[in-house]
Amino acid sequence: MSLLIAMSGVPFFYRSGMAFLIPSLVLVSIIFFSIGRQIHKFLILYLFIFLLIQFGQMVKFNYLPLNTYLGLYIRVLFAYFVIQIIGSRFISYYINLILILAIVSFLFYFLCYIPGIENFLITKIAPHLESPFIEKDAAVYVYWPSIIVYTINPAGGSFPRNSGPFWEPGAYGGFLIIALIFKIMIDKRIWDWKGAILITAIVSTFSTTAYLAFMLLLIAYNIVSKEKIYKIIFVPLLLLISFIGVTQIEFLGDKISENMDIETKTYNTRFKSALLDLNDFVDNPVFGLGRSAFTRFKGIEDSHLMHRNNGITSFLTTYGIVIFLFYFYLIYYSFNTICINMGFNNHFAVYSLIIVIVLGFSEIYFVRPFFYGLTLLHLAYSSE
Repeated sequence: MSLLIAMSGVPFFYRSGMAFLIPSLVLVSIIFFSIGRQIHKFLILYLFIFLLIQFGQMVKFNYLPLNTYLGLYIRVLFAYFVIQIIGSRFISYYINLILILAIVSFLFYFLCYIPGIENFLITKIAPHLESPFIEKDAAVYVYWPSIIVYTINPAGGSFPRNSGPFWEPGAYGGFLIIALIFKIMIDKRIWDWKGAILITAIVSTFSTTAYLAFMLLLIAYNIVSKEKIYKIIFVPLLLLISFIGVTQIEFLGDKISENMDIETKTYNTRFKSALLDLNDFVDNPVFGLGRSAFTRFKGIEDSHLMHRNNGITSFLTTYGIVIFLFYFYLIYYSFNTICINMGFNNHFAVYSLIIVIVLGFSEIYFVRPFFYGLTLLHLAYSSE
């Protein structure tokens, strides 16, 4: 589980690319076969559907980016082997790991309130903990200094923002929200010590998307609650609080307005990224444009124009409508399978999918191993 999270969101590992991913795949595959696990028939179908889409891309563009294509299968197989090794304990292991990471993040986050500590970590510690496999580039995206277990976010503002070990606070918020979703499915409650740690960590990210997803999660939790008073009182109250938060809290309102600005020339906001992605999507809606920069951006070399940070439209444009629908249906199916096995209201699966889509609106999540894993998680409860 630690490897899966590291390869999906910890800069030291995922930015190193295949240098860590291939050894990790070899390790988990050895464990998988040594404990007598069998390959599911569904995995063959899953890989075949992606293969057909990639074949369509190759024919469309007369171009075969072999490393990019193989990278997909390496990530999918890595996630699959991890899930099958851990089995139905996957979600409880995930919750516990995120709780540990949250507690570690608090240590460094609150230390950064002390004058000089943040600068010490950036200048004296972080340079010695950089992966030797990361290529230096001049990409528009700024990678914050990292000490592996914590990423420092020296972006200014009234308060420091907690990134945990992930690449930025918003990304951390997404992994926290998913842990909270799993916790609700298992425990059927949100308000206990585990929930308090996760919620405190979400608050410390100061991420508008994480806050929105959290409010939606609270609403969904109260909707599926057996207590009618929750539906009658708390759902309207939470909607009102959300409205007030967007309209009256300065940093939330400003951040949303900024992201809706499609005229900015300095970088692509979430909405501008969506418009650019959808404009590209219509060029090949069935098969997509692929992950290779040569086909994905059609010869564009301006790093600002290539920078897209809307995970939903980016995935749609990359793989086309068939894979897009297939992928998100499987995430829903995994959530639904977990709810059924945990004896929880399976309507919560629909709300959970919506929340994941909301999270993806501001982060490029869906080409990372953990999220491929979400599409295959239902197999942890199946022998076929």
